[in-house]
Amino acid sequence: MTKAPRVLLALAALASVLIIVNAASSGAIFGWASAPILMPLLVIYVLLARPRPTPKFIWLLIAAQVLSWFGDIALAVHIDALFLVGVGCFLLAQICYILTFRAIRPGPHLLSQRKLLLIPYLVYFLAMMAVVLPSAGVLAPALVIYGAILLSMAAMALDAWPRVPPAGARMLLVGSILFVISDSLIAVTKFGPVPENAPVATVLIGTYCVAQILLMLGVMTATSPQALSQPDQPVAQTPTP
Repeated sequence: MTKAPRVLLALAALASVLIIVNAASSGAIFGWASAPILMPLLVIYVLLARPRPTPKFIWLLIAAQVLSWFGDIALAVHIDALFLVGVGCFLLAQICYILTFRAIRPGPHLLSQRKLLLIPYLVYFLAMMAVVLPSAGVLAPALVIYGAILLSMAAMALDAWPRVPPAGARMLLVGSILFVISDSLIAVTKFGPVPENAPVATVLIGTYCVAQILLMLGVMTATSPQALSQPDQPVAQTPTP
C-alpha cells in the first residue's frame, strides 16, 4: 500500500472516532461530525489503491460506497420525507455489495456447498420481522424487502470466503454482521421497543463505521498481487458451522 491510501485509511479511522464521539455526546462534541464525512474518504481510498486494470467488482464496491454516502446524507438531515430516500439508497447499496461479493475472483461459492449456513440468517430475518412489522404500518413491505436484501448481503459476504485471502474473508464476515447490527438498531428504534438515546446511537453509528471500513478492506484484499497469484482456495478449507 502506498502512502496516499494509508493516509486516507488513517483519516477514515479518525473520522469514525469523531462520528462515534459525536453520537455518544448527543452532538455536544464535534457536532459537525456525522456519518456523511466517512464514505468520501473510503471512495477516494479505493480509487487510489485499486489495481490497473480495475476489476469489475471494484467498480461495484465504489457504487455501493457512493450509494451509502447518499443514504447517509438523506438520513443525517432528520427529515421524515427523506427517510425512505435514505433507505432506498441503502437498498441499492446492499444490492451493489451483493454483486461485489458475487464477482470477487473466480472460484467456489461457499453457500452452494454448505446451504445449512443460511439457516442463522433466515432465523434472524424472521425474528427481526416479528419485532418490527407489528408497528410498521404501511412501511411493512419496505421493511421486509430491505431486511431480505440486507441479510442476503451478509450471506453473500460469507459466500465469498473461499475466494479471498483468510484475512479478507474474516473482514467481510465481521463487517457484514456489524452492518446487519447497525441497520437492525435503526429498525428496532423506529418500529420496535428500543428507545432512541445516546448509547443506542453510539452503537448504531459505531458498528456502521467499522462495517463500512471492514467491507472495503475485505474486498481490497482480493486485489493484492499475492491473492491474484494464488490458486483459488478449496471450499474444504473454510470453517465448519
